[in-house]
Amino acid sequence: MVVQTTSGKAFEYALLTAAYKKIHPPSNSMQKVTIQRDGIYHVAKDAFESCSDTEQEKYAKAASAAIRHIATLEPRLGNPVAADGELVLALQSDQRGADGDIRDVLVVGTASGWEVGFSAKNENNAVKHSRLSDQIDFGEK
Repeated sequence: MVVQTTSGKAFEYALLTAAYKKIHPPSNSMQKVTIQRDGIYHVAKDAFESCSDTEQEKYAKAASAAIRHIATLEPRLGNPVAADGELVLALQSDQRGADGDIRDVLVVGTASGWEVGFSAKNENNAVKHSRLSDQIDFGEK
């Protein structure tokens, strides 16, 4: 289980950094993009850095491919909108998943309130339920 948790956190970190590389603006852009570097971020970063160079490269390639695909579904990832203000990238705590919000990586526009998030799965051998619930309003979440 420890290996699965470590690889999952490492992949979350890889997704976060791939998303940052995708939306980070060129030097002439006014768009500000930051990564929230809190305790959750540092746990994921440490997990990534504890992996071998081969594993890190594998996670980075997979994360880059995933972000390119997600950007085709959510154009603001590839073309941020100035009205969103600063874009903040963050990792969510596992507790949020227990509360019903299973997204691991978030991109939030501070001015507009626009938000997109996605769940990351890596080397997950468990068969898990979809977390559908009559208690959770997925449209709101």
